[in-house]
Amino acid sequence: MSDIEPCILTLKSSQLLNDQCKKCGKNFLFGEKISMYQYDFYHPDCFRCGNCKQLIVSQGFFRQEDGCLYCLNCHIDKGPHCMICKEPFLTGEILSQFDGKQFHNTCFVCDLCHQPIELKNFCCESGKIRCEICLKK
Repeated sequence: MSDIEPCILTLKSSQLLNDQCKKCGKNFLFGEKISMYQYDFYHPDCFRCGNCKQLIVSQGFFRQEDGCLYCLNCHIDKGPHCMICKEPFLTGEILSQFDGKQFHNTCFVCDLCHQPIELKNFCCESGKIRCEICLKK
C-alpha cells in the first residue's frame, strides 16, 4: 500500500556525522535519532508530508514523481489517479498507459467484452476501446 517504510535508527558512531538532513541541510549530531529512506537521511522532525506538513514517520507514505514524500491522505488527494475509476495509484501497482493517460490494469478493459486489455492489441474508435478479439467480430 505504501512505499518502503522509513528506517528509524540512532547514530552510534561518527560514520554519518558528515551527512546532512535531506530536508533542512543541517548536520546530524552524535547519538541523534534519524529517519532514513532510500539512502536519504532526515531529522525525525523534518520527515514530513510535502503537502500538509504532518509527520509521516508512523504512517504510510508515498514518494511522488516530483520527489516529495506525501502521507496517505495527501497522496490520495494530490497523487495521480486512474482516468476511469478515479482512484489513486499505489506504489508498485502495474498501470496501463494510453494516449497520455494512466489506468489501473483492471480498469483498462474492452468496451464490448469487458475483459482487461493488458496492453494487448486493441483499437480506439470514437473514444471506445476494443480488444483484438472484439474487433474481429
